[in-house]
Amino acid sequence: MDAERTPTLANVLAWHPQRYALFPLLCALLAAFYAVGLIRLRQRGIRWPIGRTVSWIVGVGLILWVTATGIEGYGMAVFSVHMFQHMILTMLAPVFLLMGAPVTMLLRTLPAGKGRRAAPRRALVLLLHFIVTGIIFFGPVLMIDPWPGTKSYIFRIMLMLSSLPFHAFFAIAVMMSPAPIVHFFATPPPSWNIDVMGDHLWAGGLTWVFGDAPTLVVMLALAILWIRSDDRLTRRSDRQAERDGDAELNAYLQRLADHEAARSRAHGPSAGNS
Repeated sequence: MDAERTPTLANVLAWHPQRYALFPLLCALLAAFYAVGLIRLRQRGIRWPIGRTVSWIVGVGLILWVTATGIEGYGMAVFSVHMFQHMILTMLAPVFLLMGAPVTMLLRTLPAGKGRRAAPRRALVLLLHFIVTGIIFFGPVLMIDPWPGTKSYIFRIMLMLSSLPFHAFFAIAVMMSPAPIVHFFATPPPSWNIDVMGDHLWAGGLTWVFGDAPTLVVMLALAILWIRSDDRLTRRSDRQAERDGDAELNAYLQRLADHEAARSRAHGPSAGNS
């Protein structure tokens, strides 16, 4: 980012792809991939939930927003901007991408039977790391696509609850630090007139908010998925009962009756003797 351009809100949010515009290209490929999948699903007559499409668009849009605007450039010089970008890529964008269920889409569309100069380069690796770690963390929790791990909703909600303190502790440490915790962000260009410690307070606050808010969103999504799962199980049980005349319930009642009869026989003679 040009040192002459002060990081005003307008400059931070302005469209400004970097020299290595990998992420705008990645976003275009992700959008194209999903569009092709939607077309193929429609050709096969498969309905795809609109909510999943909206989630994917939001996730791709968030990545594009923080990597193709001034946020990307100033993120390598201003700590608060860096942490804002970090939290969007790690805690928010992956949630929406996963709720788009791209793996499920891929499985349904596959043919049957087939399965500062050096800083930009370092930044690309770092940003990819943020996105991948976010997806790896949230994937087994949301489980909208096939993922290994427990399917217990209670355990997954508890896992999300257990993660809440970590960003809060880090955020408090940043805000209470008497000096910049990362030397790289301690010397922004003088022409930007940035209060470094004030910027660290903003960074800590953003870390706290964007650590907790996506977690609450995921927990809400898990609760909705849990309710829908119970509804599907109830409907499946009802259909099974209609097909077999409620054989499972009748078998259970028969077991209770047999147990009661056996118990009466066992206590009958002793009661007669008394």
